[in-house]
Amino acid sequence: MLLLAFVWTRALLVGSLGVFTPTYLTTRDLSLAQAAAGYAVLELAGAAGAMAGGTISDRLGRRRTLLLGQSIAVPCFFAMAFGRRLLIFPLLALTGLVVFSTTPVALATLQEWLPEARSLGGGLYFSLNYIATGLAAVLFGMLADRIGVQSAFNLLGLVPLATIPFALPMRDPPRGAPVEY
Repeated sequence: MLLLAFVWTRALLVGSLGVFTPTYLTTRDLSLAQAAAGYAVLELAGAAGAMAGGTISDRLGRRRTLLLGQSIAVPCFFAMAFGRRLLIFPLLALTGLVVFSTTPVALATLQEWLPEARSLGGGLYFSLNYIATGLAAVLFGMLADRIGVQSAFNLLGLVPLATIPFALPMRDPPRGAPVEY
């Protein structure tokens, strides 16, 4: 349940970031083409981060990697949100790298905790993640309409902190759980 709460809360950030980054970038005076390129940088770096997160978690452990990724996400996000416009593309890359690094780690953790029901674990993860990211986009849009995109992004940067209480009491799944095909 802790991991599912972690996934749900983390999806609030990922869903909002995925949908509203181009809009946010236009409020930073980037053209639509630049905003689209910035979003591509975020997503491509996110793909690299997802691969790196899995490798890192194999060495550091799942729980530690989840905690580290979410802790580092906060300063990266705020550096991107408040950084100089000249540095926005490298900061988007750094933010994508870190924010998306915990995606495969959470999935692997859930599947390792359920070695007899890996498909169920994957289904739970993806269902909860998709529902939460869709809901996050709607809620973030309403918030941005109310307080402005920049203010909403400022609050969004704090979301990774809300995942930490769910990751702290977690334990790493057993290593080397047998896989049956």
